[in-house]
Amino acid sequence: MAILRRDRKVVKTDAEWRQQLSEEEYQVTRRVGTERAFSSDMCSLFETGIYSCLGCATILFDASEKYASGAGLAALHLTRDSNSPG
Repeated sequence: MAILRRDRKVVKTDAEWRQQLSEEEYQVTRRVGTERAFSSDMCSLFETGIYSCLGCATILFDASEKYASGAGLAALHLTRDSNSPG
């Protein structure tokens, strides 16, 4: 069972994270992995919506803030919500 602390840090065992996330999601969110530039469908996806954290559900980005960076990675501005990182 996950514990959500005031600082929004979710505490789970490694086994719980592996059960919740796909292998790719696990590598990116738990092992600080990334994808090769220009390899993601997200680079050309400009649909409306909200991006949130897979671990704690904190809203991170509003898709209306997405822009084409030309770097091969999805580029979004962080929200100004107090729960967002940064």
